[in-house]
Amino acid sequence: MTIDTTKKVQVVTQFITTDGTANGDLKEIRRVFVQDGKVHEHPKTAQPGLKEQYDSIHDDMCSDMKTLFGDTNDY
Repeated sequence: MTIDTTKKVQVVTQFITTDGTANGDLKEIRRVFVQDGKVHEHPKTAQPGLKEQYDSIHDDMCSDMKTLFGDTNDY
């Protein structure tokens, strides 16, 4: 991802639901960055010890992070 920090960047946060509607149950939060009309995906995590590397927030990511850091899985 190459972002020019001297230029404006639009941050787009997407709240994705199970049924694709505005009233459905939340299943994922995804963020992208837009600069000069080009969409830049959020980079994946670089945290060693995770089952996989994540680029959005969802149940599996939260559970994996809680396990890795020894936190109670109570989100």
